[in-house]
Amino acid sequence: MKIIYLLLALFIFTEFLTAQTLRGKVARGNKEFSNQKYQESLGHYQQAALDDPLNEVVLFDRADALYKLQKYDEAIEGFDKITGSKDLKLAGQAWYNLGNSHFAKQDYQKSIEAYKKTLDINPADTDAKYNLELARALLKEMSDKQQQQPQQNQNQNQQQGSGENQEQQGKGQQQQSGEKQQEQQAQQGNENKDKKDSGQDEQQAENQQAEMKDPQQMDQEEAAKILNALKEDEQDAQKKKAPLRVQQREIGKDW
Repeated sequence: MKIIYLLLALFIFTEFLTAQTLRGKVARGNKEFSNQKYQESLGHYQQAALDDPLNEVVLFDRADALYKLQKYDEAIEGFDKITGSKDLKLAGQAWYNLGNSHFAKQDYQKSIEAYKKTLDINPADTDAKYNLELARALLKEMSDKQQQQPQQNQNQNQQQGSGENQEQQGKGQQQQSGEKQQEQQAQQGNENKDKKDSGQDEQQAENQQAEMKDPQQMDQEEAAKILNALKEDEQDAQKKKAPLRVQQREIGKDW
């Protein structure tokens, strides 16, 4: 009977030491986390997880550190393990940070689903409401750009084809113009050999220069200048656009 009591006391003492060790590792991890030393905090959380692999608080803190280190896939895996927790507060926090992790990967559809789960648990969560609307707006913006891209590519191809046709037409016109000039010069040379003067030569040279200029080519160059100016205006507008940011909160650090 004494042996049974002794073994029971030993078991209780061992459990107490284990709990104290676990708490100590988590506390050290929390301290490093608060000092923004996320790699060091992750090390302490991982050691704590070896002592108690199913401890939801440890799993949450570990996932939080992974998020800070931009290891989003691992963070998502960690938060996902806690979303089914019986502790609804912890589950809601896990869903929220899961949404943030998907948001960081620009997977806005999954982040929307996670924020909705957060609000199912806590409808008064204003941060989740804000992030939900932000993710919806960015998802719509991304969808609109994807729909516009094929049309833009088609317009560029049409412009490129039009430019090549204009260039070919311009070369053909220049060639025809040159041949016509040669014929005219030959006829004038045969018929008016004795009637040439310096004034006629000057006028002929001006006519040749005018004919060699391709109006279509000039229009194309002018259009290119206008297009470049529009692109510069659009780039300036994008620079002035305020960046959108996702809110984040640090939670679940205390026992």
